[in-house]
Amino acid sequence: MRRCPGIVFVDGPTGRRPVLAGTGLEVWEVVKAYRDCGEDFEKLKETFDWLSPRQLRDAFHYWHLYPEEIEKELRRQGELKAQAAELYLHLFPRP
Repeated sequence: MRRCPGIVFVDGPTGRRPVLAGTGLEVWEVVKAYRDCGEDFEKLKETFDWLSPRQLRDAFHYWHLYPEEIEKELRRQGELKAQAAELYLHLFPRP
């Protein structure tokens, strides 16, 4: 935690997860949103308007220190979403 101020760790069914302190948001969620915003920091700030720029930078700092961990979680979440889309077609309309 000294290496990444603003990041705390919570235990869950899949193990220890990095979370923005006081928010419940996991680092991977911020990174995914950033990518979904076309990697535009201003759009990301609008998306998470309740977070400070410092909090967003804290998530990026963790991501840059541990990119493999975050990329692995992003892939896992993508796979889970794909599985859910197959099981629950009505929740994931196709264009």
